[in-house]
Amino acid sequence: DAEQRGLLKPGGVIVEGTAGNTGIGLTLVAKALGYRTVIVIPDTQSQEKKDTIRLLGAELIEVPAVPYKNPNNYVKLSGRLAEQMARSEPNGAIWANQFDNVANRDGHIRTTAEE
Repeated sequence: DAEQRGLLKPGGVIVEGTAGNTGIGLTLVAKALGYRTVIVIPDTQSQEKKDTIRLLGAELIEVPAVPYKNPNNYVKLSGRLAEQMARSEPNGAIWANQFDNVANRDGHIRTTAEE
């Protein structure tokens, strides 16, 4: 969706706030497609998840675990970071926004919903 809308070109950056599993999958796919990933993760997550994300090539930003209502929650912080990077990255930067991204839901409807 971001490619089709011209928001992301090869070499661009995908930013996401995740407790780990989405960050692993997103980094694998992004790398295969020629994108970089920046993953924002709460510092309470397992060292194994953090190590895996780094080994796959993502930039990992660990932040204190705070409630969602806090503006420094990892999800909210990742959204702000993506906005900042979108202004400076020559090949674009997007926030994957797994929880509210309509393209995420639509992809499920088209492909995995019948399982």
